[in-house]
Amino acid sequence: MEDPFYEVKADALAQMENVRKLFESFMKSRNAGIPALNTELSFAIEELNETLEDLKGAIEIAMSNSERYGLDEQELKARRKFITDLDVELNNLTLQMNAAPSTDIEPGPNSTDMAKTALTEDDRHSRRQVQQQLYQQQDVMLDGVYDTVGNIRSLAQLMGQELGEQSNLIDTLDHTIENTNHKLRRGMKRLKNFTVASADSKSGCCITVLIFILIVLLVLIVLL
Repeated sequence: MEDPFYEVKADALAQMENVRKLFESFMKSRNAGIPALNTELSFAIEELNETLEDLKGAIEIAMSNSERYGLDEQELKARRKFITDLDVELNNLTLQMNAAPSTDIEPGPNSTDMAKTALTEDDRHSRRQVQQQLYQQQDVMLDGVYDTVGNIRSLAQLMGQELGEQSNLIDTLDHTIENTNHKLRRGMKRLKNFTVASADSKSGCCITVLIFILIVLLVLIVLL
């Protein structure tokens, strides 16, 4: 006959591992200030307690048939110690679970989704890291914008200097053109006066010549 203790022991170890995982998740949620559902953990603890009772019963059976199963006192002590260790650990987990208020409700259709979406401490740490990376990227972008604004300001100052120089050149050119126009007007006026004077002088000469010719003709007529 196969020893029933080993079959029940394997079940107890698997259930204890499941209880540890559920308890760790429960404590993370509670420490993060998130309402934690302990219904699944309570069911797992209750199931493990029943398995421990089965283990105790298996030990009683083995003790009553120790020769049949080939058990000595040392093996029986080891089995009792195994059950005691599991029982103590399970009681400690139960006390810690009940030490703080938790949300103990019947699991609804969305309870699994709520448990999945609950933020753990790792999630908070990941969010902080993402926020820090975003802040660093924003700082880099702001530095780039600041450099761009500085370059634009330098270009604006350079353009202002060039416009100032061009304005001075335009003022100088306007002054030169104005002086040239003034000189040109004076020259045109002098040329006009000279032309008028020349015209008057030529008319006087022509009249004198005509008078002289007329006198000569009169003299000739008289002589003839």
